[in-house]
Amino acid sequence: MARFSRLPRPLLLIMGIGLVVRLVLLVNALSEPSRYLTPDAIDYLSIARHLSPAYLDGDSPWFALGLSRTPGYPLFVWSLFGTHASAAVALGQVAVSMVTVFFTYRIGLQAYSERAGAVAALAVAVDPASVAHTNYVQPEILFTALVVAATFLLLKSRPAGPTTVKLALCSGLLFGLSVLVRPIALYLPLVLLPTGWLLWRHAGRQAVAASLALLLGFAALPAVWIVKNQVQTGVPLLSTIEGKLLLNYRAADAIAQQRGTTLMEAQGRLNEEAIRRRAPGMNEAEVSRVETGLALETFREHPAGTVESTVKGLARTLFGPGRNSVLVTLAGQKAPGRPWADPPKSFPPLASRLLLVAQLAVLVAIMVGAALGVFALLRSGRHVELGLLLGLAVYFVVLASGAESYARFRVPSTPYLAVLAGAGYAFRGADRLTSPPGAGTTPE
Repeated sequence: MARFSRLPRPLLLIMGIGLVVRLVLLVNALSEPSRYLTPDAIDYLSIARHLSPAYLDGDSPWFALGLSRTPGYPLFVWSLFGTHASAAVALGQVAVSMVTVFFTYRIGLQAYSERAGAVAALAVAVDPASVAHTNYVQPEILFTALVVAATFLLLKSRPAGPTTVKLALCSGLLFGLSVLVRPIALYLPLVLLPTGWLLWRHAGRQAVAASLALLLGFAALPAVWIVKNQVQTGVPLLSTIEGKLLLNYRAADAIAQQRGTTLMEAQGRLNEEAIRRRAPGMNEAEVSRVETGLALETFREHPAGTVESTVKGLARTLFGPGRNSVLVTLAGQKAPGRPWADPPKSFPPLASRLLLVAQLAVLVAIMVGAALGVFALLRSGRHVELGLLLGLAVYFVVLASGAESYARFRVPSTPYLAVLAGAGYAFRGADRLTSPPGAGTTPE
């Protein structure tokens, strides 16, 4: 509590705002628990109730479902208050989201200035997509907190010293843990290793040790899970959901865009071909390998459709305001259909339009600020910080962009865009003269 009381007052106020907004939505949704659920949520809740058979018993009917989802988020769901109620999960995610706000502030402070950190934290605290998805049983909130905390540790390791290698190792472990929450993080070393080397390039042998520590920390947990799956199925993979998503959304949409067919028609054709390629007696992991191979083959055969699908997915991910996600938690969904995607019919039209305007205002402020932030970090000589923040933001947006993309997939990139926006709005001539790179570090 003493350490908490020493937090800057602006940060405490921002965290208070973010907490109140999230709790209002959470309490409002209590009367209709289905507001917390998406189609994926049923999988996570089911695994949380059957952890051992889903992950350890190859003969269990739950094992195929366990293969489709990495264990990070189901374990988080299972751990909350000893229950699996969706409201309890949402409450836990409210607390986790405050961790994200805190570390976003610290990244802004480390990368640029205290003002940049405060602006970035405020943006994450009130960002509609980040707020709304705190209430959904989905892994984005936990995943975002892990990667943001890991990013802070990576930036903090920059000054060469006795803790550099330890901080790099801890950062790698958190990034590796995030892979077990969302497999999309598996290829993060493509961003982390180059920027990490630039952070430590003047540290001599310590730079080599820190790079190895980062890589080994990152690889440890995913490697254990991949080996475990290989022992049980004969196939080294993280999860089978990757193959299904690649085939049924990315590859199918590439065909739909290039040939002018519907997504459903393309999905039907691809699934028929995948079934034709299966050998009798294949397990779920082997089927996933067939699906992944067919998806990659489809990308090669439909390059124009792949590019068009990705560009459209990028637009939805970056600029989708996420209005429906907020409306469902506010008003529920009485009509049949997809409650996680369709706007509630009972919500007043005027209020819905006003909400959309507010959401667009926040989104535009973050995006414009991020563009200014690129200029600010370049002018301030913080090229490594810029490379790390922009690299992570681009990585999460690009890898999440496909036919299934919407505002939810922007949540992990929002803190990085917010830090760039904080730097953009905090940029002044005096900052460049008085705050050299790394000056944002404060004593613990």
